[in-house]
Amino acid sequence: MKTAMRSVIWGTLAAAVALAAPLHAQSLEDIPVEQRLQILAGNQQARPLMEVFGIATFAAGADESCQLFDVGELRAFQVLKGQIGRQLARVGGDEVVAAIDQSERGTRQAKGCAMPDDTKVTIERARVVARALEDAPAAMTTDQQQCAVEGTHWRFHRREWEFVPKGHFVEYEDPQLEAMYQGLRTNFASIADQACGLVKQTVMLIPAFEKLRLMEEASSFAAPDAMAFTSLGSSERTFTSRHLGLWRSQRSWTGGGYTTEPDFYRMAHDGDVKTGFARLSSPGLFGVAGHMYFTTGGKWIAGINRNIEAVELRLGNGTGLPMEKVAGEKNGMEGTSTFELGKSGLTVLRDQGADVSVRVAFKQAGEEWRIFDAPSKGSGVQQINLGAVREGLAWSNAPRPREKLTR
Repeated sequence: MKTAMRSVIWGTLAAAVALAAPLHAQSLEDIPVEQRLQILAGNQQARPLMEVFGIATFAAGADESCQLFDVGELRAFQVLKGQIGRQLARVGGDEVVAAIDQSERGTRQAKGCAMPDDTKVTIERARVVARALEDAPAAMTTDQQQCAVEGTHWRFHRREWEFVPKGHFVEYEDPQLEAMYQGLRTNFASIADQACGLVKQTVMLIPAFEKLRLMEEASSFAAPDAMAFTSLGSSERTFTSRHLGLWRSQRSWTGGGYTTEPDFYRMAHDGDVKTGFARLSSPGLFGVAGHMYFTTGGKWIAGINRNIEAVELRLGNGTGLPMEKVAGEKNGMEGTSTFELGKSGLTVLRDQGADVSVRVAFKQAGEEWRIFDAPSKGSGVQQINLGAVREGLAWSNAPRPREKLTR
């Protein structure tokens, strides 16, 4: 069964582009879901897509319960879920897509990282699928510099994309795994080529982009003065490691840009460490700015780019929670300061509902209190939702496998 699954998946995946055409003369929407599933399972185009969709959604779900994949692999599953799901929905309806989505099953079977053998086999297949999509941009036949990573302005030369497969250091001893990888990569590259030829951008490049960003981050963290591999590594957008340290995965896709929501990461090191942050800004080219950091242990720490007097969290009901100043040095443009919320303040936050949002106020010496804005012009006051923070921390704190799984 394992061998058959592998050969079916990579051998016919190229049909993804053609799947938008009707697979059955009768409208499938008029047929019960069970019958629709049977029709699609018997179709040579749809069956392999359903299998890849199942593997990708299972893996993404498993990653919620156990830290199994890095950011590039996770984005690969998310991209495939979206792309294949939309193709299948066009012919089978949303109910069919929901029926074959294995996310909940993956989350359940990987709970506590105590996984049965069949789950480990699926995870192994998922890694092959993810690597094939990550490595696909290097195998494209079109000029990659003419095609953007969808959601960003980034375009890369072939030699830059080639850093991704070189960085995997994976050699498949099993010839069938190698064949599966090669076939999937070729087909994924073909799909990316077609999209690039039509609209000059594609989501198929996102997993490789994220893998490249992670590689550049790791290099920058290990050797801050080392030369970057690519133009991406030379950009200030890749310096997350300077705020948090070495990380493995990022919860939300941001395109490497700013977001008004808190960003959460899974760190490469243990302990009560910074694992997420919300950006804080104020008007003006040289305005007071910084980050509200969240640690794996639940601490709130404000890092500010000026040596200011005070920072306070403010709840919607008027409650103010002063943060303790724990560090401050220099003045003016070169100054910095750090504030931490004490135990009593953390207790107050724990007692609030998930829908409560927090604003962050700050005070410079001799000036009035002001409220930090979210990043980006016109984004308004920064509102940190407690539910989003709790969900992000739960994701960041998912356990790691007790045993070393195949990489």
